[in-house]
Amino acid sequence: MEEVLLRQLHTNTLPIPATLHKYYPDIYPTPQCPHCDQTGDLLHTMWHCTQNPNMKNITPNNRSTTQWEATLLSPHPACQKWLTDRAERASRRPPAAPD
Repeated sequence: MEEVLLRQLHTNTLPIPATLHKYYPDIYPTPQCPHCDQTGDLLHTMWHCTQNPNMKNITPNNRSTTQWEATLLSPHPACQKWLTDRAERASRRPPAAPD
């Protein structure tokens, strides 16, 4: 599963709001992050969103785009494991609101 998550990160196909909206606009009518009012693209979902409860205690110290790109391209297994763990948490959807 880690290989799949890493490939999704590298190809910008992780099932997050902006990606789901792009491919399935009838099912996912908005690209917005479900935790805040920002566009839920890969950089936001994985690196910038501070409102996602699944991401507590794993916020990076340096949230620059340059640092994100360096982390994403790192060949180190520990860094790749950190990324895939983060991707798994970031792509969790909040529970649906009751009817």
